[in-house]
Amino acid sequence: MRRHTFLLAILLGLVLFAIPNARQAATINLWSLRYAAEVHGLQHSEALLLTSPDAHPRAVSWLALRAIDGGDGQKALTLLEPLAAEGDQYALYFMGRALERLGDFSGALQTWKQTGNPEILWRVAEVANQEGRFDDALEAYYAAWELEPGEGALRLANFVRHHKEYRAVAEAVLRQTLAAYPVSRYRSDWLHCLADVLKKQNRWPEVAQIYRQAIAENPDDWEAHIGLGWSLLYCGYGSEAALAEFRRAIEIAPRRGDGYLAMGQVLAREKGYPEADVWFRMALERDPEKRWYVTRANSARDAGELSLALEVYQETIALFPDYGEAYYDMAWAYYLDGQPEQARAAIERALEFGQGIDDYGRVGRIYESAGETEKALSAYQRVLASRPNDRTALEALERLTNNQ
Repeated sequence: MRRHTFLLAILLGLVLFAIPNARQAATINLWSLRYAAEVHGLQHSEALLLTSPDAHPRAVSWLALRAIDGGDGQKALTLLEPLAAEGDQYALYFMGRALERLGDFSGALQTWKQTGNPEILWRVAEVANQEGRFDDALEAYYAAWELEPGEGALRLANFVRHHKEYRAVAEAVLRQTLAAYPVSRYRSDWLHCLADVLKKQNRWPEVAQIYRQAIAENPDDWEAHIGLGWSLLYCGYGSEAALAEFRRAIEIAPRRGDGYLAMGQVLAREKGYPEADVWFRMALERDPEKRWYVTRANSARDAGELSLALEVYQETIALFPDYGEAYYDMAWAYYLDGQPEQARAAIERALEFGQGIDDYGRVGRIYESAGETEKALSAYQRVLASRPNDRTALEALERLTNNQ
């Protein structure tokens, strides 16, 4: 009996000794999770305003973060400088935030670069872009590119290539990166991105040259063969040169639908629609992409095959009921087929989704044919808001106004 009492006393003592340490460990672990949630988020939550445990190695960083959020960037810098001097990643990250808060964005970028982590800079760039700070975003992408040329070149180029005035920047970055790194796993991506930049400027001979380079470096690059085929067509080499490249793409990647789709598109352009539709169907068998269904239907519509086009549009919306572009293109097919009520119903569905409507002149004509004068006027006025001299819209407004 005494022996059991003695053992219980020892056990109780161990438990009482362990509880404070366990509590401290639990507190530190819980605080660490909350700290990480705030560090890796871009906004902080009032629920995280907790005092860090004195024993936690990130206590100084936490105090600095509180100072930054409180608007005292200078205090944060004072707290962080000793840790940053030792290369502490968290300290460098928070120092960058403090400098940014103090209005020194360039200094913040230089500090973030010292972490050697391009993810931080990409994240900063994304936030700056979302906030409408294009120049800051561009500067952050440049800084990340210097740290990580591979993916950095792609991110920077993709960021600016849709801005007409910055396409030269995208081209320069990609060409410089290609010249600097003759061996890299990113070379194919750089070449394809550069080709896309040049396409936007209709520089088709150069596009063809880039795709030829991509094929020379990787003969099995089926996407480059498709790109070369289109560029040869636009350079004036004729459809046979393009079709030869598409066939090569199919030989390399027979399970991909892209080559079959390209074959169908070129054949449809050459007015050989029945043969083209065979290729469209083979493309969809491999990759049932919703936009490809619309491509097939539009090609049938443009070839005058309105019954087939409407059948494919119906199939498309049955598979993808929220695909507004299909309703928009189907509405035009109904209009051409002399079915104004069906055209009106389809265009209204398209307007509900707000997708793929690139010509409000068509919207106006559809409403006009259905006797919806006010809606037709509104559509034509929308055309004139962006194209004040559009003759078709001006004539339509005059016609409808005189008939009221």
